[in-house]
Amino acid sequence: MMPAMKPVSRSVPGVLGKVFERKYIALGRIVTYWREIVGEDYAERAQPAKIHYRKAKTAKEKATATLEIAASSADCAVLVYQKDLILQRINQIFGDQWVTDIKFLHVERGRRRSRYKGNAHPHRSVYLTGKQTMKVTAITLRKGHVIDRDGDGRLWVVTGYDIMQPGKGASVIQVEMREIRQGNKDNVRYRTQEMVERVRLEQSEFSYLYNDGDQTYTFMDKTTFEQLEVKRDVIGDQAKWLQDGMEVTIETFEGEPLGIEIPPSVIVTVEEAEPVVKGQTASSSYKPAIVTGGVKVMVPPFIDVGTRIVVKTEDGAYSERAKD
Repeated sequence: MMPAMKPVSRSVPGVLGKVFERKYIALGRIVTYWREIVGEDYAERAQPAKIHYRKAKTAKEKATATLEIAASSADCAVLVYQKDLILQRINQIFGDQWVTDIKFLHVERGRRRSRYKGNAHPHRSVYLTGKQTMKVTAITLRKGHVIDRDGDGRLWVVTGYDIMQPGKGASVIQVEMREIRQGNKDNVRYRTQEMVERVRLEQSEFSYLYNDGDQTYTFMDKTTFEQLEVKRDVIGDQAKWLQDGMEVTIETFEGEPLGIEIPPSVIVTVEEAEPVVKGQTASSSYKPAIVTGGVKVMVPPFIDVGTRIVVKTEDGAYSERAKD
């Protein structure tokens, strides 16, 4: 059973209200919280494509909102059994009747379906000049991701990003990037819901072995058992969460490591923390603690030294006590 989620504040009504007012707002917010909705395994393999609204024609009818999810046939075959859970999660996050039904679009890579004549569907995966690409929202870009920024085949690797909220208007994401071939650097500002072409390069599963002076990290290919050295600037802040034997996914271009994906959470041990005060509860303000690797994490007041906890690697936030 999925834990209850705190509803997100929204300024627009449900589908029974002003339907057309939230035609684009709803899809944008679903995209933003997509990882929470479908989980890490399917966050990039399946994409929310469109919401179809149907007004009630009579007093006895109800308005409906059907979310279309684009994915491969194999992924659709799995996700169809999770339909009720996905629907439940969307409405837990945003409120009842945000979406009333879900349909799955079977989108095959490298083939154009007759449903979408002319240009390919904006959320499908296609092959361009030998590279697998897919449309993603700019807010999902992370360090190490590779994009075809200008549609000219030149590849840019994301080296940093910063999400900003102006005083007026929608939030934006400032993306630092480097052109792979020439090494040119650039900064580009996108609207958070703007679509960009992400390139999926060669991916392999590795196990972390050791690091050499914090500048070079060595991994072992789980299939060939060959070792691969990855520079610290490729791994970035994720390096602090690496643990012996940790399984990661490394993305390479012509043998050069460009990005690394580590597990969404890790188990660490609290090494330093303020003592537990009797009477404090989980609702009290969090306190600083030092965990494995010397990383600082804010934890609930009832967490003491020696406690094993689960921490989210994306933002370093405390998740829960470790169950093992």
